[in-house]
Amino acid sequence: MTKPNQRQALTAVRQIPGIQHAARILAFYGASRLDPNKSMTSPNDLGAASEHAGGRVLDEATKALLALSPTERLTAIDELMASKHGRYEPWLPKTPAKRFAEFVDSASSVRCSFEASLHTALLLAMRGKEVLFVSQNKDICDFAQSLAVLLECKLQVQLADPLARTDTTIFEAEVGFPLSDPSP
Repeated sequence: MTKPNQRQALTAVRQIPGIQHAARILAFYGASRLDPNKSMTSPNDLGAASEHAGGRVLDEATKALLALSPTERLTAIDELMASKHGRYEPWLPKTPAKRFAEFVDSASSVRCSFEASLHTALLLAMRGKEVLFVSQNKDICDFAQSLAVLLECKLQVQLADPLARTDTTIFEAEVGFPLSDPSP
């Protein structure tokens, strides 16, 4: 589990002013350090996060995150997503994501569609399943790619309408969580 100094560094990311997507930024920083040769799109608010003391905070949080095992990294990301910053992301919390992963655990290949299925997709990919994550949200697809590197798992990511079947690949199971926009 995380040591107190690691938890403090990871928690400090939430306090950086001007950012909404702390988990995305931290995942990008961590993935960039793990695989500097992989081309990844940086999050939109990366500039705001890096200004002033935010750069030092992100550096410390990234070091703390990379000191963890891949499973502990996912727990840390889940904690960030569950914080108030998580309200900007359609993220299924740990317990339901784990439960849905258990439902399809007997399948060797799974298609996960829509943004809220990302956590379940990552859990399945970390178990060695062949997983395709499909979303029409480019930012979420970029986040998914960063997380796959950070969690050291193989996750196929496709930027497409989850309802459009553009290929003939057959999956043994499918997990889909379409969400409506909660804003008025």
